[in-house]
Amino acid sequence: MSFLANKFHVDFTFVPRYSCGPTVYDHAHLGHACSYVRFDIIRRILTRIFGCNIIMVMGITDVDDKIIKRARSAMLRPVPCPRRRGDGAQPPRGSVVNPPDSLVCSPGLLQMNVSPTSLASLYEEDFKQDMAALKVLPPTVYLRVTENIPQIISFIEGIIAKGHAYSTAKGNVYFDLRSRGDKYGKLVGVAPGPVGEPVDSDKRHASDFALWKAAKPQEMFWASPWGNGRPGWHIECSTISSLVFGSQLDIHSGGIDLAFPHHENEIAQCEVFHQCEQWGNYFLHSGHLHVKGKEEKMSKSLKNYITIKVMGFPSSCIAASSLNLS
Repeated sequence: MSFLANKFHVDFTFVPRYSCGPTVYDHAHLGHACSYVRFDIIRRILTRIFGCNIIMVMGITDVDDKIIKRARSAMLRPVPCPRRRGDGAQPPRGSVVNPPDSLVCSPGLLQMNVSPTSLASLYEEDFKQDMAALKVLPPTVYLRVTENIPQIISFIEGIIAKGHAYSTAKGNVYFDLRSRGDKYGKLVGVAPGPVGEPVDSDKRHASDFALWKAAKPQEMFWASPWGNGRPGWHIECSTISSLVFGSQLDIHSGGIDLAFPHHENEIAQCEVFHQCEQWGNYFLHSGHLHVKGKEEKMSKSLKNYITIKVMGFPSSCIAASSLNLS
């Protein structure tokens, strides 16, 4: 458990807390379970022993590259592996999976309407039922990204107006990290990357990060002053937290992998928007759940994870299972 704090005093009669919730594109695994159970224990100690009145908001990321990719993959079928001919031919070893743009649509799944929205809804409910099975107390309120797009756009406009972000001809909006000077990196002690040619020609500087992403073909989008698009990851949490708690947050929690760049970028966004010296007072970070000793962390990217349901908790996402998404 990583505990990062500062000199500010917390009024225990009212403790605002924001928790980074799930990106709802798949089942939660035991690594997620460990984080949420750890934070739940701390919450119970603060409320039951110290008498803190914790108002907890959890953001649900229901629009994201991972959700879009997963929904498209669910609607597509792989091309069968062609058989070899001639001497020394080897039997096929599965399927040749082409890039999503070149795959063909599966009629059965198309009829079931596996859109990014419906996929996110399935796994949001799945996550909530997993937390209930683990006896984790629910937050005071869940807030979904897709239900707060106008507020996110206004938040971005505020950052632009204060001179800390810029829009591009392509319809993207980026946070200008150079505008923060040496204030960036206060959470984990890092500085923006070295000055050089931008990785993306759309950016002014390579280290700038997206606040608004221009729409791509066949992706969900919303209208904005910069054209159709969708919000970047970091701006979502900053906006949702600020909607409820304004310019001051006592406790922010999430996995240790979120400390940088996600939480660091949240701090930068909120402090320039609210024009405050310090936005978050205390950050709680939960460490990874390791497998094979300390050799590797449990994660979906490494494909070494075990879902919460596999460990004997109730199977709740029947609809997802019927779509072969589990």
